[in-house]
Amino acid sequence: MDPTSTQSLIESARTESGAEALRLVGEALRVSPEDHQARAEVGLQLGALGRADAAATALCLAAQLLLRRGYVLSAVARAKDALRFAPKSPLPRSLLEDLHRRIIGRPISQKTLVWAPMLPRPLTLGDPLSLLTEQDEKTLIERVEAIALRDPDASPTQIETGGVPLLSDLSTPGFMALVESFELCRLPPDSVVLKQGDPGASLFLLVSGDVEVVRETEAGPKVLARLGGGALFGEMALIIEQPRSASVIAKTAVELFEIKREHVEAAARQHPALTQELVDFARRRLLRNLVETSPLFQAFDGRQRLELLRAFASRVVPSGTVIIQRGAPSPGLFVIATGEVRVTTTDQDGDEVELARLGDGDVLGEISLLEAGMTTASATASRKTVLLHLPRERFEAMVKANPTATAYLGTLSRDRLSANQRAVAAGAESVEADDLIVI
Repeated sequence: MDPTSTQSLIESARTESGAEALRLVGEALRVSPEDHQARAEVGLQLGALGRADAAATALCLAAQLLLRRGYVLSAVARAKDALRFAPKSPLPRSLLEDLHRRIIGRPISQKTLVWAPMLPRPLTLGDPLSLLTEQDEKTLIERVEAIALRDPDASPTQIETGGVPLLSDLSTPGFMALVESFELCRLPPDSVVLKQGDPGASLFLLVSGDVEVVRETEAGPKVLARLGGGALFGEMALIIEQPRSASVIAKTAVELFEIKREHVEAAARQHPALTQELVDFARRRLLRNLVETSPLFQAFDGRQRLELLRAFASRVVPSGTVIIQRGAPSPGLFVIATGEVRVTTTDQDGDEVELARLGDGDVLGEISLLEAGMTTASATASRKTVLLHLPRERFEAMVKANPTATAYLGTLSRDRLSANQRAVAAGAESVEADDLIVI
């Protein structure tokens, strides 16, 4: 080892363990006591050596440094580490409550600040106070603890922070119940966080690092997005169990919170309102994503989209539920948030014809609304499905207020009615995905 800076000491410690790892990160902290990364690493090494109380205090001080610099998620992670070493200590809980008061109800309009290393400081060779030459393990631990348990920032700068996905939407008791339940994971580059086709049982909140969202297609893998710290993904697992629609791969070393169904259930036993808070959060996120991405809503400005968000109601229906019955008046406009709906009609011989299977983001029910007639096909959930429903009266108000949206729906309806007629005439059992039927 030939360390030349505090950062090189921290990196070298990752290949060591026990007293040697503590010596390296302890020296980095001695040289740069305001370095939140060095302090956090010292806390983790003290915990590994069985010094639980000192570890928790050092990690809480690291969390306070991170919070002062606006790194909210990393502060939560360090407080979570502190809870792991000292689960009965009031210090990390007090810190988490204070942290949550800073973000509760805050809009998530700016990118979440994520952990960043401080500028490395050069080392002074031959420094008589250096920990690198300390050979007695007991003395080493005592010296490191003395450094780690002092707050280096007597006049902290408080940086204004925005909201954090999910966490800002919870009440403080709900946040506390959840944060004590969920898991903090650290994964190396190229790790598979989620695998396409696997059942969904948890959501993830990325603390730091980068991941890629990749979907396997007939033409090969397709990268859908690259996500960084502060991103939340997999939240549909809170509402509905369904296979993952894409894989998520760590492109760098990542740190993330994994929130499983059982974590939610355990936390909800302490704080019953948490379940509804999470459902409300997932519903708002679904609606926001839908309104921002669906062509149906592109004709509306930001204020109008917000009004539409408030007008939609969400429903979770089990497999086999008849959503629209052929020949009946449409109860309104439906959008599939997630799941699958089978669309069928009957031919002249009375035989059932499957017209399409609709999926995430698809619209149904608009033909009979626009034509003021009866529905032309039936729609049945083929698996557990989350629907967003806009009642007939609100749909009619939307149509009157926005001719562009009406034109879009009209064109869509004509195209898909034609596809419907072609499918029935051919006696087809199904049509291609590009010819999805909206009824």
